[in-house]
Amino acid sequence: MLGELKFAFPNKHTVYMHDTPTKALFDEASRPFSHGCMRVRNPRRMAEIMLYEDKGWDAAKIAELLATGPHNNEVRIDKKIGVHITYLTAWVDEKGELQTARDVYGHEKRIIQALQGQWSQIAKGPNHLAPPQTPESVSDASGNPIKSINDFFTTALGGGF
Repeated sequence: MLGELKFAFPNKHTVYMHDTPTKALFDEASRPFSHGCMRVRNPRRMAEIMLYEDKGWDAAKIAELLATGPHNNEVRIDKKIGVHITYLTAWVDEKGELQTARDVYGHEKRIIQALQGQWSQIAKGPNHLAPPQTPESVSDASGNPIKSINDFFTTALGGGF
């Protein structure tokens, strides 16, 4: 079950944003529980903002629709809203310190292979999305395994953190 609300937007992978009945998952440090879609922590608030901007509807109108509207009620957005999805495994926090996360989709390995010109070795899945890879299986130009995000940045960008 997806929860109360689903936010669909055009894309070739049929990825969308949705609510979840399992709210406790938002408190997990690692949250790769979805099958590629993105869970929204406060979907009613997101609907309120989007539908106010698009149709001038207030929170009461949205609450009424959710309470009394038909099952699987679809509301189309008339205004174009840009959706930009970013997948990060490294970022700098407010203190200027490097933070990292596990690469659950294995993108780092494919990026390193591309930077090394190893095009034929890059694993590809449906729609060019590869299955998860383990960082230990990635090596630098000398064949040394890349095991950390620092090693990744050193190899990919010529300098680590």
